[in-house]
This record gives sequence, C-alpha cells and structure tokens, in this order.
Amino acid sequence: MSDAEFDDLMFLEEFSEEEFSEEDFSEGQELSQEEFPEGLELSREEFPKDQEVRSRRRGTKPQTGGRRAAHGKKRERLAIALAAIAIVVILVVGFLLIKSLRKDELFGTWSYDSITVYYFDGKGNGELQLPLGNYEFRYQITDGTVSVDFVSEAAKDAQYAYEVQGNVLTLIGSNGQRLEMHKND
Repeated sequence: MSDAEFDDLMFLEEFSEEEFSEEDFSEGQELSQEEFPEGLELSREEFPKDQEVRSRRRGTKPQTGGRRAAHGKKRERLAIALAAIAIVVILVVGFLLIKSLRKDELFGTWSYDSITVYYFDGKGNGELQLPLGNYEFRYQITDGTVSVDFVSEAAKDAQYAYEVQGNVLTLIGSNGQRLEMHKND
C-alpha cells in the first residue's frame, strides 16, 4: 500500500475532527483492531515495519525531519561559508586594485638643477638622471620618509624625510641638508 492510499484510508471524509484529533495520536503509535472503525482493516503486510505512521491532515505537506532537516542545515552552512569567501575575495581584489592604481605623491619627474633629475614611477621604482649616466633605484615611502636603494653600487643609498607642496618636493637628509626639486610636467 502506498503512502497516498494509506493517507486516504486514514482521512476518510466520514470521520470528523471531533472524533479524531491530532492529540489522540502520536507518531509511531499503533492502534489496536478495536480502535479502527468497522470495515477499515490494515494488515502488517500492507504496512512495512520500517515505515513510520505519520498523522497529517489532508492537503498539507508531510513534516520534514531527520535527513531532510540536516541536509537543509548543511546547505545553509555551505551558503554562508561561500558568501564569506566571496566577501573576502572581493575585499582582497579591491585592495590590490586600489594599491596598483594609486600613485604615490612622488610620482613624476623632479628637477634639482639643470643637470640632476629624479624620476619616480609611482610604484616603487625610479631613476636618477645625470649627464654622465642614469642610475636606477627602488624606493619605499614610510611615514613621510623615502628610502632610496640604488641598483648600482656606484651611487650611494639614502633615506630622506620629504615634503610635497604643490609642484615642489623637498628632500631632507639625515644631516639636515635640504634638496628642493621642482616637478616637470
């Protein structure tokens, strides 16, 4: 006997809620033959042992429980985890994009005099340009200080405090010497 046939037998229209209410039956409760109305009989063969008796009203969905509820909770946890991962990925990508697009305030070409020119690419690389040759360097900006590390050992590495006001860059050496440069556009 199928679940639908069993439900139809259990909820015959001739029985009213007054005669049988949900409180009268609990899940898995067995009814004796005397408790069934006349003419209604179920044999053990028609109702498998591993199938539970569910009380339910006609037209409603069966109660979910057991594996279905656990599966739903598992799906919910998975959805939350995926959302968290997506948020982290978006934040990391956004940070990297902002960092790569942002140019530091030293970006550009700065002239000290008619023969000494500093070029900063805005991404940590630069070049000191002199008439006798150019010297590549890497630089790092930290808390108002720029550290210059020349690739060639012929040029001396240095660290300067700096100030930018409009088109004027002032480098202040550890000995207090001030180098004032003007931006070339």
